[in-house]
Amino acid sequence: MLLRISSPCSTYFQFLLLQLHVAVAVLVVVVVSLISHVHSDNTFTFSRNDFPPNFVFGSGTSAYQVEGAAAEDGRTPSVWDTFAHSGRLRDKSNGDVACDQYHKYKEDVQLMVDTGLEAYRFSISWSRLIPNGKGPVNPKGLQYYNNLIDELIRHGIQPYVTLFHFDLPQALEDDYGGWLSEKIVDDFTAYADVCFKEFGDRVSHWTTINEPNSVALGAVRLYKNKYQAKQKGFICLNIFTYWLIPLTNSVKDAKATQRASDLFMGWFINPLVFGDYPKTLKKRAGSKIPTFTPQQSELVKGSFDFLGLNHYMTMQIADDSNSLKLEEKDVYKDMEVKRIDSWNGGSYGEIHLDPLGLELVLEHFKQVYDNPPIFIHENGQRTLHNASLYDTSRVEYLAGFIGSILSAIRNGSDVRGYFSWSFLDLFELIEGKEASYGLYNVDFNDPDLKRQPKLSAHWYSDFLMGRRNITSEGINSRNDFPPHFVFGAGTSAYQVEGAANEDGRTPSIWDTIAHTEISTGTGDRACDQYHKYKEDVQLMAETGLDAYRFSISWSRLVPNGRGPVNPKGLQYYNNLINELISQGIEPHVTLFHYDLPQALEDEYGGWLSRKIVKDFTAYADVCFREFGDRVAHWTTINEANIFALGGYDNGTVPPKHCSAPFGLNCTIGDSTTEPYIAAHNILLAHASVARLYKRTYQISQHGLIGFNVFLYWFVPFTNKTEDVIATQRANAFFIGWFIDPLVFGTYPDIMKKNAGSRLPTFTCYESHQVKGSYDFIGLNHYETVYVKHDPNSLKNSLRDPAADQATQLIFKRVAGVPAGELPINAAGMQGSLEYFKNNYGNPPIYIHENGQKTSRNISLNDITRVNYLDAYIGSLLNALRNGSAVRGYFVWSFLDLYELLGGYDTSYGIYYVDFEDPDLKRYARLSAKCPSTYSKDDFPPTFIFGSGTSAYQVEGAAAEDGRIPSEKIGNLAYNHTLRSSIMIYLREDFTAFANGVFHWTTLNEANVFVLGGYNIGLLPPKRCSAPFGNSTSEPYIVAHNCLLAHASTFRLYKTKYQDNQHGFIGLNIFLYWLVPLTNRTEDVIATQRANDFYVGWFIDPLVFGDYPNIVKKRPGGIKNSFFHST
Repeated sequence: MLLRISSPCSTYFQFLLLQLHVAVAVLVVVVVSLISHVHSDNTFTFSRNDFPPNFVFGSGTSAYQVEGAAAEDGRTPSVWDTFAHSGRLRDKSNGDVACDQYHKYKEDVQLMVDTGLEAYRFSISWSRLIPNGKGPVNPKGLQYYNNLIDELIRHGIQPYVTLFHFDLPQALEDDYGGWLSEKIVDDFTAYADVCFKEFGDRVSHWTTINEPNSVALGAVRLYKNKYQAKQKGFICLNIFTYWLIPLTNSVKDAKATQRASDLFMGWFINPLVFGDYPKTLKKRAGSKIPTFTPQQSELVKGSFDFLGLNHYMTMQIADDSNSLKLEEKDVYKDMEVKRIDSWNGGSYGEIHLDPLGLELVLEHFKQVYDNPPIFIHENGQRTLHNASLYDTSRVEYLAGFIGSILSAIRNGSDVRGYFSWSFLDLFELIEGKEASYGLYNVDFNDPDLKRQPKLSAHWYSDFLMGRRNITSEGINSRNDFPPHFVFGAGTSAYQVEGAANEDGRTPSIWDTIAHTEISTGTGDRACDQYHKYKEDVQLMAETGLDAYRFSISWSRLVPNGRGPVNPKGLQYYNNLINELISQGIEPHVTLFHYDLPQALEDEYGGWLSRKIVKDFTAYADVCFREFGDRVAHWTTINEANIFALGGYDNGTVPPKHCSAPFGLNCTIGDSTTEPYIAAHNILLAHASVARLYKRTYQISQHGLIGFNVFLYWFVPFTNKTEDVIATQRANAFFIGWFIDPLVFGTYPDIMKKNAGSRLPTFTCYESHQVKGSYDFIGLNHYETVYVKHDPNSLKNSLRDPAADQATQLIFKRVAGVPAGELPINAAGMQGSLEYFKNNYGNPPIYIHENGQKTSRNISLNDITRVNYLDAYIGSLLNALRNGSAVRGYFVWSFLDLYELLGGYDTSYGIYYVDFEDPDLKRYARLSAKCPSTYSKDDFPPTFIFGSGTSAYQVEGAAAEDGRIPSEKIGNLAYNHTLRSSIMIYLREDFTAFANGVFHWTTLNEANVFVLGGYNIGLLPPKRCSAPFGNSTSEPYIVAHNCLLAHASTFRLYKTKYQDNQHGFIGLNIFLYWLVPLTNRTEDVIATQRANDFYVGWFIDPLVFGDYPNIVKKRPGGIKNSFFHST
């Protein structure tokens, strides 16, 4: 972050700050001020799950701003050291110590973990890694960045790395003038090569230059040609962007805004996208702006995997036609624009809050630059460093801009991540330690530089950890859901009760199977909820559950399956229900959850006999009669389809019937017929019970009765017609098998065709009884499955339901998902609900089970479960908003319990149960906090929130461990030899940090660096002479060399490191959202010029291979182009 000033400047120095701030504006859009100033009064709610699956949230710093240790362990001065020690900062501070992250990185990474960051954006100090700018790598510097990267990865935080953040080694500035020489391209590329080689195996996202220029192209070319295929990473350029609007409605201001667009954005983005500068820029800058040779244009064009944007505020643009009369013109006069910042009029130095500007910036990139992948690399609110820790203005700022990003995503912008600036209070480039952007306060007067979280750190953490939802105005909770929507958690009798041999209970088929498979344990004791129900209900109340879903043990209530009721069993369920109601928790009761009394299995084969219908109805009658005055939600059968298939086809669940070749260790059963028979009897039993309830109890008890199935979301494995049709068959066999009879009164036609006579038929009377025999449908959903056509299965003489289905089901492994855990594919939840809405008349639905499986002894900080639950709840909310009649959601499970297939080895519980403790003590996991607030990500799971620093701003140790000063004032970028130094430097970087860095940024705020360093002389290397120094030509030359160096580095990483290190590389620019000051055409056009000059200057070469035309056409502008320079 270079500069974020937001109060009117009164002193000359403040005026210079304002000029710099204005100078780095990067984005202009043709838009009338009427539209630009519209702010809707409507607010919307969002959380992290609203963002796409790979979106990341992080925060950032840069090396000089945060590291300190400026003179330690071989680091040499950078140009930033030289500038800071010149005494020209208001507070006379420097980055020698900064936040001392060089020594305190472990503490800072722990703070990132506590905050919940998914990514951390930081820069590498070139002069720490390669002290002379080229040549030998500094082992101490290499060790530091390896340590930092490894520490981040160890804590699950992705490193996003910027290669250059204003801190060129002073040695290169002295040697050949730094960025004024094309030598910088080779040296920067060599430096990038080091980074890709050393860190690229752990860094997937690289940014060549922060708020850049053009030197990064060599590094980009290097990465793409040498590393990307192996390391699988990405590389980008970063620019600073404003949203530009015309000052007035005049045509002049509109045109000026168009010109500003070409300067502020097209200057950098047009070369990246189109291979040349904007036409307006070329026309107005003329020979001052370099030209690209055809080879260079081809090199620059497309030299990015993503773009990094730094955005803070909106700027107004006015026409300044008189500037063309001047004999000497800098880039601003070439544009003929005046820039007017918008201030908030509030606390000194705070930035005006205009989130719409960022949304419009992203829309502009989508429309003009073909929607490239974008990371918001910097965005944050400025306050004074000594301001209160209660930084409400920063909270409002972050909430507003994150909501703006979400709106842009919903409108189709390809935004991949968001990084707040900055993670810590640090050394700011212009304002030193007077200004603050940090989530954490750093006490610079404390010898230990103590960190303290601000309100914004707590807010960001709550958002990332799922403890709150966000509105466009601030914070809200679960009010997005309908008033009567219920949130609950569930268990089942055999899995949680225990007391299997107490108080008259007899064995169920689950007891029998559990006792024959010792390895999985038994439910004899389970969680002992039979004795500890009061404690558990208290936990439910503390968790904030609306409802508790549990099942009744048939063999506890009616021990012989029929006949007398067991008084002790009756008393237990009455006690449990009464305790729930006393705590304001709704009981949702399931009558059958895999645990048929063994007596009925022994007597007539259980669900294979029609006798089950009468006995199940009699048992249900007892439940309705005894508990129905307090229970309003009844489910007859749990996971009817899984019970039929697992119990009678593949033999994986009680009663474990199967036959070869369809099951393993089959001793009894017929997989070709029994699944269909059991399913038929289940449907008849359900219909009988539903009819009993509706005729005898519903009017007086005012309850509802439903049926439950297990639900995969099926997706075609390919787009081939045969796989699409196979997916339809899978739905028919898996869901339609049970739901079609309930809704339509008969089985799906494809089942009747493929199964033939093995599938029982309904009589007209049975069809009438089954059809409509539900008030709601219960769905248990966990994951997505891919379906492939399998025509050969129908050729088999023996077929079970799976063979009749003629499909192959594929469970895809997802990279990064721990073994045994479920991948997060939350779209499957919404897809499933949409399927029921479109195919079954949108019936009332309860999500009865949804949860994440982990190993039982996982940490109480079960963030993977939190992420999973939040993602699926967000998907459910989307379905609700699209009209699905979803009435409630129950997480599975409330407690760690005895799992049907995994015994005690696996866990779904939001409460951990210590099964080694005689008292079976319960401990709340992090996920236990979710059901009460349901507040995490409307952002997608892989969206990264991080924070950032830069080397000189944070490392300190400026004279330690071989580091030398970054560049002194000199004639740097004229000299092409810098390119080779960069290549050597990067080659060492990529190699040294290969095991931990996956995100590389070549240059930070390249556009700001060019304008501040070579136009008005406010930044290192402070080149200027009256009235503009060499501003008429040097900014264009430096920008050109930055782009070439970035492309060279990009190619280095792509060709040498990316395949092996699987990282990414990009370039960073500072970005304002620029809007015309008025609706006048001249302001609109001026805004377009500002886009080309501030953004297109760098991005056009990356995307298109050349500068924007307006940049090239400016009289006296770019002298070299990609088509003529070497």
